[in-house]
Amino acid sequence: MFRTPHSHTEPDLGSDKAIGFRLAAFRISLGVTQTEFAQTLGISPRSYSYYETGRSSLTADKLRRLREVHQLNLHWVLLGEGRPIDGPDAEAAAKCVPKVAAEMARQGFMQKRSF
Repeated sequence: MFRTPHSHTEPDLGSDKAIGFRLAAFRISLGVTQTEFAQTLGISPRSYSYYETGRSSLTADKLRRLREVHQLNLHWVLLGEGRPIDGPDAEAAAKCVPKVAAEMARQGFMQKRSF
């Protein structure tokens, strides 16, 4: 089973901050900016940044959109369990996203809040 690396800098796996950490790791693994990712969800970059920083909770509508547009595994988004995405690119994402998340944690990404 794939789990996002959990370190002392990452909050509880189901918290808004941990969910934001996973979203940021996924977005960074795609090589897109917050603005570009926000556009795929039909929201403003500021609103999206609030999700990544844990300042806002994802709504059911945004969760559906993440699933529809990016094939994100909602169990992974919400709890950090399973593979990040479903579908043909699942294997590649299962290799890439954890590396990005580990590097983010190593650099203190959650403490710096500099997304």
